Amino acid sequence: MAGGPIVTSLPRSLAPWAKQLAIFPEPIALALRDLASRLTGLLGTLGAPAAGEGSFDGFDGLTRRGSYERLLLTEWFLQEELPEEFIRRAISGEHAFLKRAYRQPSETLRSCVLFDAGPEQLGAPRIAHLAALVVLAQRAEWRKAEWTWGILQDGARKLHTAVHAASVAEFLRARSTHPAAQHDFKAWRSLVHPASELWFVGGDRLDAEAERCKASLLAVSEVLEPGAPPSLRVRVRARTVTLELPPAPVATRLLRDPFEVAVAPRTSAKVALDPRSNLLFSVDARLLYARGAGRSLLTFHVPKSPHGPSGPPATFVPPGDGVVVAVGQWTAKRRFAAVQSDVAITVHHLSKRGGESLSSGHYEPVRGCTSAPVREGQPLQPLGVLAPDQYFFLQGDDTLVELQDGRLRSWPTRAQGRRSRALKGGLAYVDEVEYPVGVTTPRVMVAKYEDDSGPVVSASNLIDLSGIDGKVGVLFFGAPHDLVAYAEPESSRWTIRKKKTTVSVSVGQGHEVVGVVEVQGRPRLVVLDGARTRISLMDHESNEIVVTTTSPILGAAASDASSDIAYFTRDGQLCVHSCTYGTAVLRLTLEMAP
Repeated sequence: MAGGPIVTSLPRSLAPWAKQLAIFPEPIALALRDLASRLTGLLGTLGAPAAGEGSFDGFDGLTRRGSYERLLLTEWFLQEELPEEFIRRAISGEHAFLKRAYRQPSETLRSCVLFDAGPEQLGAPRIAHLAALVVLAQRAEWRKAEWTWGILQDGARKLHTAVHAASVAEFLRARSTHPAAQHDFKAWRSLVHPASELWFVGGDRLDAEAERCKASLLAVSEVLEPGAPPSLRVRVRARTVTLELPPAPVATRLLRDPFEVAVAPRTSAKVALDPRSNLLFSVDARLLYARGAGRSLLTFHVPKSPHGPSGPPATFVPPGDGVVVAVGQWTAKRRFAAVQSDVAITVHHLSKRGGESLSSGHYEPVRGCTSAPVREGQPLQPLGVLAPDQYFFLQGDDTLVELQDGRLRSWPTRAQGRRSRALKGGLAYVDEVEYPVGVTTPRVMVAKYEDDSGPVVSASNLIDLSGIDGKVGVLFFGAPHDLVAYAEPESSRWTIRKKKTTVSVSVGQGHEVVGVVEVQGRPRLVVLDGARTRISLMDHESNEIVVTTTSPILGAAASDASSDIAYFTRDGQLCVHSCTYGTAVLRLTLEMAP
């Protein structure tokens, strides 16, 4: 949702910020509203005299605090008639007092706010900065004051006079690798009107400079307590409040692209994509793999945000006549590709970009072991890398392959769902477990090494698939790691499971489920429509279209480590759509292999 007015979304008690918050999309506005409500009392009123100061000018309204000399007569009447109620109201702070008024200065009020964009205030503290920007703007507007704001490290000393989409975008882009220096304070002090109220917003280290410049300081620091929810500590003079941060997806979007205007640039790459290929995300969701022309493996680097650079894809062509059957990684910089030639398999340690083989290990089948031949167009599989020279992957529909110490061994399984997930400690997949009474049931299994006798295959405690009747036709893993979605064979009824929560979703005929993701705490199926031009997020309550294309989509996949969705079209467009940002973070135009 792009930033239309959201006044109706704000409770009446929080309406003062409606004008400033109306520029933001609703999720961002509501998050800032909660922070603004905590900061308002801390910042006080612009130009209001302290208690006992200024020239007394009668009474102006009512207040809940004050001397009992100013208690309303109706409250004294209550004391006579209902003394217990009088005491209760006193204890609860519900008494009404006459509010003193003071003569206001006749000259124009001015206020200037300077924000620290240095390294100590990057990240989460910037969320409090933005909430303070909203509150201070409203505070100045209420008193009809001249209001300006700037960035301490801005060498151009630019002063802004309003809060709108362009200025907020400039505010968020203002990042410095250097703390504010003495010359910054001196230069700003010479520009600010002598009669202006001056605020610094930054860390505790600004205390001394604030005192020297006769400025007020809103000090922001992160609360680093093990096990505690992410929060910020905000201090003005001797008063302190703790602000809980918004949920991670909202906070990330707020800091990087609150207005959803960033779109990844479309670039071209002179590589050919195999139209029969599937798309496979890496374990950390930072890479995307696909088959290219001539047995090649294409590696695409997925940016973290629409602003991030992507670079051209890397192309790895295995030597000889081998075909890449599985890919995986040990660490972020140690990536591996399993290449099968006849029945033997070679695992190549790929370079950082993924285009070269730095080293390789060869694995021959042990006696009595059979290895399925490579089928034309077979999908790439996740490679479970336990350590260099220890690997697992699923081959075909019913074989678990183990590679270790130059040996290739395989075990028949009743693998279901035809999906697996690479783990740091092994490979997860779905198999049938037979109980002593002869009853079989699908279970999520984890293959990992324990000794030389073969893989230890054990039921995973992360995902509970108990209660499933019959077989699993198709299954997808999602992020977080306790999320799965599955359907029985030839069924349009899908089940989403997360921990012990189960949701049933009916998918229309002709639609294809390509994965499962969690968006803002809600698990959703990723569904490709029958015309293959739309991808939507679906659960039992809603069906939200997130991708629309003009050319048919040939392949699509959702990451099991993030909320990203990758797809490519018949005309050679490859994109990665981020559900966190609501837009594409990667857009490439490729050639299509015949």
